[in-house]
Amino acid sequence: LAAVGALGFVPFVNRIGTVVTVEQIGETAYLGIRPTVNYSTKLLDRPLSLTFAVPLRIELVDARVDKRFNNTGRFRKEDWDEVSDFFQVINALTYGGKESRVYVDINAFKSTSIGHGTLVKRYNPNLNFNTARLQVEVDAFIDYLGGELYVDNIVGPNVLGGLFFIKPLSLIDRDNYIMRSFSIGVQLFTDINAPVRNILDWNDDNNDGRRWNQVAVDQETFQPQHTKSMVMAYGLDAEIKLVDE
Repeated sequence: LAAVGALGFVPFVNRIGTVVTVEQIGETAYLGIRPTVNYSTKLLDRPLSLTFAVPLRIELVDARVDKRFNNTGRFRKEDWDEVSDFFQVINALTYGGKESRVYVDINAFKSTSIGHGTLVKRYNPNLNFNTARLQVEVDAFIDYLGGELYVDNIVGPNVLGGLFFIKPLSLIDRDNYIMRSFSIGVQLFTDINAPVRNILDWNDDNNDGRRWNQVAVDQETFQPQHTKSMVMAYGLDAEIKLVDE
């Protein structure tokens, strides 16, 4: 039903339907309604899948005594208050397959791995319910070289990078599968605003009486507050395929 790192269920094939859920965000329970449509076909002998959805949340009850049913029936506007939120109607656009000669994956649903997963493995930027990010991965290769590129948010990238590799033995014997499969490459990724140090809740923003031993959390986005810095990671890759079915 689901893939590792995916948020929710795998999109269905050539169907129109609605997913109905009950969700809790912070102290509030919501009725979730997600009308979804998928169209899958083949384009140039490669699979093409298009999935669109409109996620809606309607408030049911607030666990706080002073609020309870005050906002019951309210549409959750925080799901649609940023530019990137309007791209969440694109659930997934996928062309080709991983390790095929051309692979394009645009989604706000699945997790992503690049290369052998040493630097980026099962990464999903959509763990914040208040911000929807549409990520893009593009892979392509020929018998002599290839690459994989990744951006975590097409509206405002934060994590981005890629892998570039060559297949030097293809120059000697392109018809030999093992020689053709040998590749060496370089990988580079950056996190533009990586968290470096948490900020404590000195102002008691959540009114629980705890200050010095609790991390400050933004009460609108539910994100931990922290100081940020750019972080870069790079490395070398090598691969040879002995069997491929």
